[in-house]
Amino acid sequence: MKKRVLSQAGFTLMEMSVALTVLGVVGVIAFNIIHNQVNTFGTVFSNTAAVSDIRKTVRLMRRDFQNLDNSAINTMKNSRLVFKDNDGEEVTYLFNNGKLTRNEKVVLENVARAPFSYLNSAQKETGASDSLRFIGVNLSVVAINADTVSVTETIYVRN
Repeated sequence: MKKRVLSQAGFTLMEMSVALTVLGVVGVIAFNIIHNQVNTFGTVFSNTAAVSDIRKTVRLMRRDFQNLDNSAINTMKNSRLVFKDNDGEEVTYLFNNGKLTRNEKVVLENVARAPFSYLNSAQKETGASDSLRFIGVNLSVVAINADTVSVTETIYVRN
């Protein structure tokens, strides 16, 4: 009669412990990499959305301000600009409580500070509409992730 020898195939407790430890370390590293990638994507997406909103607002302002005649300006303040457009309709830009509105319609939210500065031909601040040559627009927006995104534009005013 032949005797059968049972195979001793399998893993020892030590081998299993080492394998699980290595697998755990690799898992933690992989999790951290994925977690950081997700956070980075969220930050980039949030900032990109804020910049896109700011750019859209700047395009609207540029269109309004480039055709602006100095004599059509009624109010020039850091937080408020009131003027008549080419059609004679009154246009009001107002910064209040973190919102920038155009004719009472919100064009940008989460604005950090008053956006307007008024500059003469030497690009020095002025308070007189007859010496106004440029309108400085500095839009700083607090993005969803609490980062502040800023875009500064100097727009030439037609005389």
